Amino acid sequence: MAKKKKVENWNKNRYLAETERVRVWFDGAALIIRELSIGIAKVISSVGALGFVLYLIFEHFQRFL
Repeated sequence: MAKKKKVENWNKNRYLAETERVRVWFDGAALIIRELSIGIAKVISSVGALGFVLYLIFEHFQRFL
């Protein structure tokens, strides 16, 4: 009976450790995805701002053509 209980506790501890490992992995993956999406959003906004400035310059010089 004691051996069975010990095996059950070992299995439970192993399951909890594996669950925690998977949770930490998913937390890390979520953090990486979040940081990438923030970086991509910053690049897009920078390119968008640059595109707008180029558009204004083009419109300004188009008057002289």
